[in-house]
Amino acid sequence: MKNKNETARYVCHGSVRGTCPHRHTTLAGAVRCLLRDWRRCESLGGGSYSDRRVLREGTPASRTEYVALTADQRETVERMIDVARGLL
Repeated sequence: MKNKNETARYVCHGSVRGTCPHRHTTLAGAVRCLLRDWRRCESLGGGSYSDRRVLREGTPASRTEYVALTADQRETVERMIDVARGLL
């Protein structure tokens, strides 16, 4: 069993939109945050969109260092997004 300091944390980050203020403990929580940000940007109109994506935090010593998700995690995120958008 992992202790609390070893639990993977996820963030939504984009080079333009920046990082969400949350440290999500689950992929599902990160996807909900990502979808909220996408909807908020789309609601501005004029072709506005969010450049955020879900990333995993790096080492506990560096909360600002993010790493890409594994292929399985990316597939899970894409499936959750499709379900949320009613595509499945």
